[in-house]
This record gives sequence, C-alpha cells and structure tokens, in this order.
Amino acid sequence: MKRKHASAGAIFAAVLLFVATTTLTACDSGGEDAVDVAVVVGTYAFSQWTFAPNASAIADANVLDTLVAVQTSMRFTADRRFLLDYRFVGGANDLFISGTYAINGQQLDVRLDGSFDAARRKLLLPRDFTLRVLDNGVRLEGSIPRNGVDLTEFSNRYAGVPALDGTLLLQLRKR
Repeated sequence: MKRKHASAGAIFAAVLLFVATTTLTACDSGGEDAVDVAVVVGTYAFSQWTFAPNASAIADANVLDTLVAVQTSMRFTADRRFLLDYRFVGGANDLFISGTYAINGQQLDVRLDGSFDAARRKLLLPRDFTLRVLDNGVRLEGSIPRNGVDLTEFSNRYAGVPALDGTLLLQLRKR
C-alpha cells in the first residue's frame, strides 16, 4: 500500500490560508455600514443599569443606586480598549474594569478582561456583552439576557434569594 504525503507547497498553502483566516476573523466585521471607531471613541455616562429578573416577585436591581453617578463612566479608545470607572456610594476609592471591544455593524461586542471577574459579578455584568450604537454614537444600549445571576454578590438585601434569570438593561450617553 502506497502512502501519499502532502507536498511542502500544499502544507505552506494550508498554513497561509489558516493565518489569513485567523487574521481576518480577528478584525472588526460589519461591512459597509459598520460604525466607524471615531464615532464610538469617548466617555459615556450611564443613564440606566438595571437587572430585571424574570421572577415577578423579585424587584429590579438598580446598580446605579449603589454607585456615585459623577464617578461612573465607560471610556472607549481608538485602539479598541475600554475602561469602566466607578465608585460605590460610601466607597473611598475609584475602581475600574478594563477590556476590549470590536465593532460589528451597528454594535459593540464588549469583552471584560478576565482578571476582573469578582468586580464584574458585583456589578451584575457578564464577561461578554453587546451594546447597540445609536444616534451616531451619542447613545449606547444593551438588553443582555442573563442566566443564574446571584444577586447576593450585588447586595446583601438579596440574601436567601436563589440565582435568577433575567435581563440586564444598560443605557449610556456620551458626555
């Protein structure tokens, strides 16, 4: 039985195709009507940050009620990074979460850095979520389905409440 071996040229072509595909996949996608990064760059203030549980017996959790509004913002940079800066009411220090974003049509695909998992859970944020870009970048909105949210990580007033499914509602306005 004769074995067939791939030629060096075929291997090189396969590697080249893999590298090209991987590189193109890592770039922003969205086609002709994708939002330009210059539209997104800037600092946004939160006007809504609420977790609405699917369980009607449990009140919505308003994250903004626990934060100092003037010290809570999300800044997007041209190099596709962001910084979420915040301070809890009564807290002595500003805190932050950083990450990256990609533009996908009229949306931002946001990914928080993994080293901030404990902080993001206190803020009821998933590691990855999408924000819609509205009014030529003046507003950002997200309606993010969440499963198994532990509200006790957000506030002790939810002690004894089991993990819940619901929707995280975010609205931001450019400063």
